[in-house]
Amino acid sequence: MAPNHLAAVVVLGAPAAAVLAFEVMFAFANLLAQGDINLHGERVLARVLVTPALHRRHHTRQGRERDTNFDTIFSGWDRLFGT
Repeated sequence: MAPNHLAAVVVLGAPAAAVLAFEVMFAFANLLAQGDINLHGERVLARVLVTPALHRRHHTRQGRERDTNFDTIFSGWDRLFGT
């Protein structure tokens, strides 16, 4: 964990178990999203989670798609904020 993240955890008083749970979920989600794989049923899964295909849009050079996909684990934030 980066020092600034650790400082935020201490200042907020987040429970260690909650921080550990987030870090495990984040690591798994990041490996999944960064993977160069095609998932069966990915369109359905992308409604909830950031999938590899959804994340690839984030790395495109096309302006409109490049400025999308700011989610980390759950894909709903981008829909909520129109990104």
